[in-house]
Amino acid sequence: MKLTLKKVGEKALCPGIDSVHLITSIDQKPKGVCGPVLRYVSSNRLYSKESSIYKSSYFQLRYYPPNHFISIFRKSKPAVNIRFQHGVSFLSGSSRYLQELYAQRKSIVPSSFAVWRRTLTVKIKDIFVDEWYKLGGTKSVDEANKLGEEAFMKQDGSNIAKDGVYMFQIFNYPDPSNMDRFEEEIRKALGMVAKKSWNELFKSQAKNKNWVEEVNGKLNIGMLNAALRFERVPYRLIRKT
Repeated sequence: MKLTLKKVGEKALCPGIDSVHLITSIDQKPKGVCGPVLRYVSSNRLYSKESSIYKSSYFQLRYYPPNHFISIFRKSKPAVNIRFQHGVSFLSGSSRYLQELYAQRKSIVPSSFAVWRRTLTVKIKDIFVDEWYKLGGTKSVDEANKLGEEAFMKQDGSNIAKDGVYMFQIFNYPDPSNMDRFEEEIRKALGMVAKKSWNELFKSQAKNKNWVEEVNGKLNIGMLNAALRFERVPYRLIRKT
């Protein structure tokens, strides 16, 4: 059973869904996921443990394949979502200058300042696009477009970057003294997704089943569509046999 989108209106509050674009050069920036869908996922805690690919002192990376219901609402191929954990601070041992600088302000927590959130978001996306491109991401998406996503995901798919949603949850900010390490960890995390075959990515941790199909099958589409309707998003999710 396949999930797909049906357009029910003209006014798009989630621009980009109709014209999902492919990252074809390192000059482009990946977009995110339709906001109301992310809020629905967060409020209902619909984060599967199988989606967790990498975790470090800086961040956790969750990956959602193209056929996962979250990915159906992505606004670029691939999509990147960056979430900042409440109270995110600099990693212990960061430069004294930065600690003293923020101690003089209303907050010593960098996530309290939009400039830091924006700076790190841009940095992550720059590193992401560069590494995803190096790992053959555009070739992967071209092949999926040619064969169709469903047929493409039945192939091996190992050792190549993949389309889908990459969700970063930030635990600690890097500072100039450890930015190189932060960059290495982002590249390592993307490499772990690229290395895995589709079968490895789809395999449930608890049983020998496809966890994405399980999640999609159990999804309360009526509630999600009600949330979309409430926020005046002109799309509805439907199941197609």
